[in-house]
Amino acid sequence: SGTAVQFFPANAVLNAASFSPGPLSPGEIITLLGFNALPSVSVEINGTPAPILYAGANQINAIVPFGLDLTSPASLQMNGQNQNVKLALPVAAASPAIFTQNGSGLGSGAILNADYSVNSFANPARRGSTVMIYGTGFGTLSSPVTDGQVVVGANLTTASVTATVAGFPTQVSYAGAAPGLIAGLTQINVLLPDRLVHNLIAPVVLNISGSSTINGVTVAIQ
Repeated sequence: SGTAVQFFPANAVLNAASFSPGPLSPGEIITLLGFNALPSVSVEINGTPAPILYAGANQINAIVPFGLDLTSPASLQMNGQNQNVKLALPVAAASPAIFTQNGSGLGSGAILNADYSVNSFANPARRGSTVMIYGTGFGTLSSPVTDGQVVVGANLTTASVTATVAGFPTQVSYAGAAPGLIAGLTQINVLLPDRLVHNLIAPVVLNISGSSTINGVTVAIQ
C-alpha cells in the first residue's frame, strides 16, 4: 500500500547521554524517539549508514558516522516497514554529554573510580585520585576508526577536553575512545583536586571545542 512518510520533529533526535536535542557531531551516540523500528529499520546520515545499537517499538539508538560533513546541515533518513522519515539537522564539531547511571542525563554520572569500581554515594572517590567519566559527542578522534566497531586501544579526541569538578578546574589526563568499547563512547580521565571537600553530589562539567556538558551531572567524593 506504499510507504507512509511520518512527521518526525527534530527535537525527537537526542544525545543518548544527556537526552537533550542539539546538533549532530561525529561519532555521537544518538537516541531517536517515536519511530517504530520493528521489525527492522535502517538509519542513514548523509547517505552513510549509521550503526544501530538498539531498535525497539519507539526508540532507536544509533551512532553518527565519524565522517560527518560539518559544512552543511545533515540529512538523516530512517527506513522501516511501510515508514520513511527524512529530516535535516544542524551539525557541530562536538556536542558533549556525560552518561548518567539512571539514564536521564542528570544525577550520578557513569563514572568509575581509580580501582574501576562504580562511583556512587556508597563508594565515593578519594581526593587526589583519578576517575574515569564516560560520555559521547566529543567529536573526531586522532586516528581513524571504523563506525560501529570496538576500539582496541587509546585514541585521543582531536580537540582537547577541559574539566571542572565542584567549580574547580582539574587536570584531564586522557580524553578519547574507550578501549574495549564501541567507537563513539568517550572516556575522560579526570584528576580530583586535593582541595575538594567531601561532597557526594559534586558537579562535574566537561568542555570541548567551546561546548560544555549540561549542568546536573555529579561525582561522589570522600
